[in-house]
Amino acid sequence: MTIKSIIDFFAVVKENKSLQRKAQMATDVETIVKIARECNLNFTSTELQSFLEKTPNQDLASKVNPGIGNRLHVSPR
Repeated sequence: MTIKSIIDFFAVVKENKSLQRKAQMATDVETIVKIARECNLNFTSTELQSFLEKTPNQDLASKVNPGIGNRLHVSPR
């Protein structure tokens, strides 16, 4: 259940300010995988990268940004 582990990780990060800071400071996928392992959630960097590539940016934003839905800009960038 790798995808479930990844989604569970995003849910844990969304609720935990300390993990949010760690995840925001991560510079690569391997660091995110290490943070997830600290939470007893296991997936590989390849699995995470694949998940991120397949997930639309708006869906990712809603998983990562607590309390903030899909973002729409007043003026397109």
